[in-house]
Amino acid sequence: MIVDREQQLNRLRTVVDNLSMRHRSTHGEVRPDSLLEVIDDPVVAAQYVIDTYSHAAREVVAMERPPYGKPNLEPNPIELDLLARGVTHRVLYEQSAVEQPGRLADLLGGLRAGEEARVAPTLPGRLLMVDHQRALMPAKTGGLLTECLLVVHPGALLDMVAQFFELTWRRSIPLDLLPGAESAGADPTASDEVVLSLMASGLTDQAIARQLAISERTVQRRIQRICERLGVTTRFQAGLQTARQRLL
Repeated sequence: MIVDREQQLNRLRTVVDNLSMRHRSTHGEVRPDSLLEVIDDPVVAAQYVIDTYSHAAREVVAMERPPYGKPNLEPNPIELDLLARGVTHRVLYEQSAVEQPGRLADLLGGLRAGEEARVAPTLPGRLLMVDHQRALMPAKTGGLLTECLLVVHPGALLDMVAQFFELTWRRSIPLDLLPGAESAGADPTASDEVVLSLMASGLTDQAIARQLAISERTVQRRIQRICERLGVTTRFQAGLQTARQRLL
């Protein structure tokens, strides 16, 4: 008698569980394991990043900061292809990323192709968000996307990530490394506008000289000339004035 009753109760529990699962699936209940995904295999993570990025249809937003696995000396071919197909790119660079030696060719390549770029003093980490449908981030603080990848799927957390990006974007300084009448063969190192943009982004004279492959003394002379043109007396005032004009 007791055994029969236990068997009946077990069958009843099974029926209730099945009904509960059907109810959740038909009423759109979000399962926790559908919101976040961790990929800890570097090979799989790298391929996942490439596949997700290359299939963007509308917009890509990103946050960039060191460290880098290897120097980024050339423009990203996936970005160039997507920009050519009309997929917009907005990229936030941490100041230290702009200061990285040899980054100028990569930065210019993206900007020439249509990337919108801004600079923030610091960023909490890397981010690649595609079509507001998926956000890719390093699972470890200060790590690379391909070391251990955290994938955020649609939900409240993805909305918060998107909002954080937008707030940081609005507060950041536009990065304009292209001379006003820029042509394909224009030399960015010959433009005071480029020096001014790097100044407004917070780069030191030494970092500017390193990026433009010119001497620090040449940078200082050009900054002095820029200050005279803007009617200010210090480097800080020149950078501040430029930032205000660009934000307006």
